[in-house]
Amino acid sequence: MHDNIKSSQFDFTSPRLISTSLCISDAETTLGAPAVWRAKEDIVQKAVLLVDPSMRALQAGVLVGWNVFTARGRRSQRVYLQVWRPVDVNRRAYRLVGETKIAALWVGHSFFPLRPPDRILVEPGDVLGLHFPRFNPIPWSPVPCDRNNEHFFKYNPSRLLAMKGTIVFDRPAHDWMPCRNYSFNASIMTTRGQLMFMIDAV
Repeated sequence: MHDNIKSSQFDFTSPRLISTSLCISDAETTLGAPAVWRAKEDIVQKAVLLVDPSMRALQAGVLVGWNVFTARGRRSQRVYLQVWRPVDVNRRAYRLVGETKIAALWVGHSFFPLRPPDRILVEPGDVLGLHFPRFNPIPWSPVPCDRNNEHFFKYNPSRLLAMKGTIVFDRPAHDWMPCRNYSFNASIMTTRGQLMFMIDAV
């Protein structure tokens, strides 16, 4: 059991999030695919995905924001953007270490900066995941399967997520277009970098 999962909800109505300026020095990296329009949308519901287990964090840092593109057909759907840590790669066993809940209230690109209490500590080897309790609002496009980059999944994961333990994921069939780029990524400030948010209250 692990009770130290960092979980936050993005509040769209909070005036403290309306005006944000960003000052960055030293190193910032991006983990994930570009947050752009893509043609494909998931038709399944109630699932958690590790979108590309081969795309791993290379060094320690702090996740300070999310870039997301949400699709027209999935507006008003809620999704959890997640960070998972490998426990046993050969068994596809991972542990959830942090997540941010957002709502797809519009179509297009959005950047969600995280306030200091909501930021997620990232370690080398961590990967990104998505949990959608209903439909997934984030589109995807197929890519070649050439580096063990098939996504992993678990359907109806609510009970397993509530237990806050390790989840052993399933591997998709090859006729599912198993290798995909989903339109979201994480902005990670490495331990060498410094980040300062100056948030203007309205």
